[in-house]
Amino acid sequence: MKKLLFAGLLAVIMMLAVVACGKDDDDSDNKATATPTQAEQPKDTPTPTTAPTEEPTPTPIPELTKERYDAMSAEELLAEGGITDYANVTVDQCVWLIETFRFADFRDDKGILTAAKLGSKCPTSEAIKLVRSGFPKKDDWNTCMGRFFDSQYAGARAYGFYRCATINGLSEDNQKKVLDLIAKEEEPVVILQATEALKNDMAKNEIIRDFILRASHAEDYMIRNKAANALGCTASIGVPGVVERITEMMKDEHKNVRTLACTNCGHLADPSLVAPLKAVLDDPNEDAGVKSGAIAGLAYLCYDYPMHENVNEEAWNVLIEYFSKTPRGKDAPIGSGFSSISRTSEKTFAAWKEKATYYNAEQLFNLMVDIIKDADADYLLRTNAVTCAKTHGTAEQFASLAEVVNGLTDNMAEQIQKAYNDAVAGN
Repeated sequence: MKKLLFAGLLAVIMMLAVVACGKDDDDSDNKATATPTQAEQPKDTPTPTTAPTEEPTPTPIPELTKERYDAMSAEELLAEGGITDYANVTVDQCVWLIETFRFADFRDDKGILTAAKLGSKCPTSEAIKLVRSGFPKKDDWNTCMGRFFDSQYAGARAYGFYRCATINGLSEDNQKKVLDLIAKEEEPVVILQATEALKNDMAKNEIIRDFILRASHAEDYMIRNKAANALGCTASIGVPGVVERITEMMKDEHKNVRTLACTNCGHLADPSLVAPLKAVLDDPNEDAGVKSGAIAGLAYLCYDYPMHENVNEEAWNVLIEYFSKTPRGKDAPIGSGFSSISRTSEKTFAAWKEKATYYNAEQLFNLMVDIIKDADADYLLRTNAVTCAKTHGTAEQFASLAEVVNGLTDNMAEQIQKAYNDAVAGN
């Protein structure tokens, strides 16, 4: 019996041993097939890392030089500045573009200063035409303007003035920048454009007045031209030093400056200007174009088309006397000067005639007839006299002029007759 019990117990123990061996084998199989995330990594083995990928070295963009700039199209220049959205140009992009004016030439082939390229004929100006509608607006534009005035590049500062019609159109901060700038500016193109931009502001600020008076002495005659325009405008009436300086400019070394000074001074309505203008007309050596400017200046003083506000009998008498002089050569009197008195404004002329007691329409008409008949007078003078006769004569008087005109037999008769027939037809 004991032997049977012992035998049974031994059998149970052997079975348990077999089961235990099977479990160990299963565990080994599981460990052998485990994934790397499941399997336990040896503590002394480093975790593998991915080698970094080297970024390719970008091809450097060539520096923008004048040589490259001159060869660029507008589209290429915009691409250079990363300006691809033409409808939404950022402040930085706008300033970058305007500062490329530093490569533009502001003198022509003869070395004459010009600001024309601020509006055309260079890559920057052509590029602006493509994107200007997309330039920053309002406060962002004020920021741009301030950066133009602060720019180290003269072309950008000049463009700031190019976009400025008057100092009143600028923000308060930019007005201060402009006043600080013009007090020390030395670059001709900036002075040129600033003189044009601020021409109506001399009476508003002493700094502007002094700036334009200095500009009237500039070495470049183109700047002096702009100054003559600024000095001789109605906004400069009463500004100290203006009449004196524009009178001096009637003797400038350059005939263009003299012409503009003579023409524009009439807007100042100052009686003291009659004498120097008469002196210009009486100078036998003066250029014909300058004399034409003097006629226009006198006409502004006494006739003032189209406003018809100024009244000056002395100036009127100088004109009548001058056009009455004979012989009337090809250089004097000047036909183009008639344009200043050959038109009237329906709104203001009647009121002017009441003030201008010296105006005598019949006297003026008869003078024009005398000039038309003068075979020695210049063709332009005679044809303009036809227009002036129509303006100041009655319909009956002008109709009667046909007999005079058709009776001309000199070598310019055909041209005068054509001018008369064109005037009759309203051409």
